[in-house]
Amino acid sequence: VSLASDGLRNVQEDLSKFFQDSQAIQEAFYSKDTPKLAELVWDEYENKIRSEGMESAYRWSSFLFSGWKKDDFLKYTNFVWKRSIEQKRIAVYSALLKLIELLKENKWKIMVVTASPSWAIEAVIQNFNLTPQEILGMKLELKNGYTTSKIIEPYTYGEGKVKAIQNHFGKLPDLAIGDSINDLAMLSASKLSIVLDRGRYPEFISNCKAKGFLIQSIFT
Repeated sequence: VSLASDGLRNVQEDLSKFFQDSQAIQEAFYSKDTPKLAELVWDEYENKIRSEGMESAYRWSSFLFSGWKKDDFLKYTNFVWKRSIEQKRIAVYSALLKLIELLKENKWKIMVVTASPSWAIEAVIQNFNLTPQEILGMKLELKNGYTTSKIIEPYTYGEGKVKAIQNHFGKLPDLAIGDSINDLAMLSASKLSIVLDRGRYPEFISNCKAKGFLIQSIFT
């Protein structure tokens, strides 16, 4: 959302190939009509979800992160993070920090497995007392040091999360924590699974309860 609202200023690829209404997106981009640009991006994303499913929509979004060098992307992500904290749109929960601390004290190997770009999480991972080496996320191919829209497989969505974990550790997880359908394959592959109930996906939570997963209400 922030990238679109800021005008997708780093994207170098032809935007028309990512949108059904290619003329509208090009007009909004070249006229720097950022509200319209953000609206078109969001509409296309939601249409992808309806017509092709969530994973397809996530994969489609990779172009939003193209055209960046790593240092610049990390700086931008830090800016968005700080702005979101100030606006109270996100928060770092003390209970989560305590859990990470407890697991580390007991010699657990922790990995953040996310469908978001790895660099986006790397920019803020220190806020959770973790390191960039403890991230498995979307990796994009580079061209002359800049990101492209091409995802390096396995993409860490759904079954891709399980494959990425297996590739990294050589085994399935002992404990998995997730909060959406994107995490279901990883939760199902784990010996013990905890689901964070954010109150937004009742059907997903019901399915997880039926599978015997532990349910944790959202932290306050």
